[in-house]
Amino acid sequence: MDKQARRLEFIDDCIKIRESLGIKKAEVARAYGIDRSVITRFERGNYNSLDLYLFYINLEDNVNEKTRNSWFRLGWNR
Repeated sequence: MDKQARRLEFIDDCIKIRESLGIKKAEVARAYGIDRSVITRFERGNYNSLDLYLFYINLEDNVNEKTRNSWFRLGWNR
């Protein structure tokens, strides 16, 4: 597998995590502190960010039904 294919696989994992948690792109952008368009570019593979990838991975570990609303309402500090 080449580098581009691996990168797209990582991005696909991020999208699956976000969607499985029922989180919208705008919510991720607000919690991360960036514009929604950056999330869209990231999920399309047009924006590389290890920090943003790790943020998605942390979503899976830190967000559950009880914490979701407060976590995204208050924002999450990287």
